Amino acid sequence: MKPERRIDSRTLFDLVKLSFGVVAGAGALVALVVAYRRQRVDEDGALRDATRLHTERFTTAVSELGDESTAVGRR
Repeated sequence: MKPERRIDSRTLFDLVKLSFGVVAGAGALVALVVAYRRQRVDEDGALRDATRLHTERFTTAVSELGDESTAVGRR
């Protein structure tokens, strides 16, 4: 039979510090990933809005060019 090994208070304190460090590092990594994804979503939304605005302007210009009336742009 093996004798029981006792963990002294210094070793226990070191283990607690190590576990807090690991948890804090994992939390920081998760926060970094969430911030990165939020930034990507915001950038994609801005690009989508710019593309939509461009498409609307182009569609309006094409419909005015094809109109029979010469004073379409002066409405």
